[in-house]
Amino acid sequence: MMLNFRRALRRAIWLGSGLALLSSAPALAQSQGTLVKRSFLTDGTPLPDGSDVPSGTRIHFLMYLNNKGALLTDLSARDILDPAFTYVPGSMRVWNGTVACVAANCTPAEEATIYADVKVGVVGTDAVDGDQVAFVGNTFYAGNRHVASLQFNPTGNRVAALLLTAEVN
Repeated sequence: MMLNFRRALRRAIWLGSGLALLSSAPALAQSQGTLVKRSFLTDGTPLPDGSDVPSGTRIHFLMYLNNKGALLTDLSARDILDPAFTYVPGSMRVWNGTVACVAANCTPAEEATIYADVKVGVVGTDAVDGDQVAFVGNTFYAGNRHVASLQFNPTGNRVAALLLTAEVN
């Protein structure tokens, strides 16, 4: 079975998933940050919108915030994984060390750097516990607004990035 990536993305993964990005800090508006979502094959090849992906293919889903402003306190996000995918347990990564992109929108080269950095970033556990991320049911969580994980405080002038792996059913 081939999965058309445009249709899957529009169904739930990124565009219709009920994504919530919350921050108690007014700095979010000042950060010029925008939450961006991208998809990659596990070898780092970006997946363009409309790609056909065969069943069994593993995909890296990247979410990042280009924070060109100050420290953001208590940032939380959640996203629902489309039923066309199965989450790969233990695959979440968190990274906040990449220097913010030059402009408000990151270039493809800057996104490649973000992806490479988060791919070797801090491993997050799936359970709601002592780290900043969790995967419960079919929902990914970052921060502590929705589940009792650690507070997520992205550093200023850096990119806050989260990565998880899922397999096409």
